[in-house]
Amino acid sequence: MPPLIEGFADRSRAFLSVQTGCDGHCSYCLIPQTRGPSRSLTLEHVLAQAKSFLASGFRELVLTGIDLGAWGRDLPGSTGGLASLVGEIARLPGLDRLRLSSLDPSDLDEPLLALFADRAVLCDHLHLSIQSGDDAILASMGRRYQRRQILDAVGELRRLRPELILGGDFIVGFPGEDEAAFARSLDLVERTGLLLAHVFRYSDRPGTEAARINPSTRVPPSIMRDRSRRLRDLAAAALRTETRRWVGRRIEVLVESCAGGEAFGKSRGFLPVRFPTISEPLPGEIAEVEIVAIDPGKGGLIGRKKEIERT
Repeated sequence: MPPLIEGFADRSRAFLSVQTGCDGHCSYCLIPQTRGPSRSLTLEHVLAQAKSFLASGFRELVLTGIDLGAWGRDLPGSTGGLASLVGEIARLPGLDRLRLSSLDPSDLDEPLLALFADRAVLCDHLHLSIQSGDDAILASMGRRYQRRQILDAVGELRRLRPELILGGDFIVGFPGEDEAAFARSLDLVERTGLLLAHVFRYSDRPGTEAARINPSTRVPPSIMRDRSRRLRDLAAAALRTETRRWVGRRIEVLVESCAGGEAFGKSRGFLPVRFPTISEPLPGEIAEVEIVAIDPGKGGLIGRKKEIERT
């Protein structure tokens, strides 16, 4: 498999794709047919690319993959899975932040959870491919977990990382989703403290199992739009509450860009932060910022710079 690497030209963070393809059988998805089975880059290849990014000045690495949690399962020998890969990368000199792009809840096994306890370089942010909070809908979707597994995994994550910022993908209007099933998705958002919701309205993909589900179970578009809005609004309200909690604190911000006398970047929890600056920091620099207000229009934070660490 050819190298699967990419990075931002601004050198704030680099994306390292370690896996492609998927062995899952989600009823609404064609990725296994279009991208093929899961295929992983070797540990040696990944580490070489990670070191190359760090030598080029990147401070943050983001591990990506179509089914990131499947890394290593297709490789010969015992790889130790994704937790082993993350542990090796976390030890690399010069790495300030390591972020995981997206995981299934079933990927959060004990070895991976343990890394959140003793690898400070792992960011306080995780995005989960949840899709629904209802067990019957999850089963119809062909997902590899149930509601209880989501709650247990997130509960353990929050015990290890109390300030974790959690995001998630949801599909609303999947065939058979009635109001009670959707209410369980809303309840899951509240119970997990999810703040960043990526919500998609279901649509048929020809050739999938879901497209052949009885038409009588279809959710009208108007109801899908309403459910999408309600789920987004719930997460957005929780995000506003969370951002207020950060006012008065000092945090590190990875600078992404500068314009109009302001610098823009992300916290370790992936919250957007902007702050005024006289001498513009370079993208990729880390600024110590005191949070003085929230940015209600963008769900982010407004800060005052304390110090810039030059690369």
